[in-house]
Amino acid sequence: TLTECRTLLHHLHLQEIERMREKRNFIMPSIRPGDLLEIRYELSRSQQTFAVFQGYCVDVRNRRLNSGFVVKNTYDDVGVEQLFPRYSPRLLDVRNVKQVPRHEKPDLRPRTRNYRYRWWYYHRAEFALGKNTLIQQIPQKPGIMSMEPKIRHVLSRLRKKYAMQRLEA
Repeated sequence: TLTECRTLLHHLHLQEIERMREKRNFIMPSIRPGDLLEIRYELSRSQQTFAVFQGYCVDVRNRRLNSGFVVKNTYDDVGVEQLFPRYSPRLLDVRNVKQVPRHEKPDLRPRTRNYRYRWWYYHRAEFALGKNTLIQQIPQKPGIMSMEPKIRHVLSRLRKKYAMQRLEA
């Protein structure tokens, strides 16, 4: 049946992954987008030639046996992207030259005491995920938006005063 075929293929993939890990003579570092990587890989086995590619990791693809990472660099003002399979026998060495600093989760609360954030049923740039709500961080100038109600109140008083003067005239 279809499910038996899938489970069989899944176990074959896992066995192949373990076999490739055992063959590898270096420890694969944890790779995240933004890291500066240096990769040594075989060009041809018959001539025993290898190349070194250094660049920034652009994408990490975690797809079991088909996992890989894309590394980008510029040579002679031409952008070069190269996809390296994670479980390839041609990889000789992967070195993480410079890691992106790992940050904790960002504080999604607004930076200012803003009157707009009292009402949770409407936000500009809001995504609802069931009970969880994700808010994109909007750059804010502190104090500007908190002045809006005061300015609005002063303007409404001026409009009323002006309307009264027109009625009297």
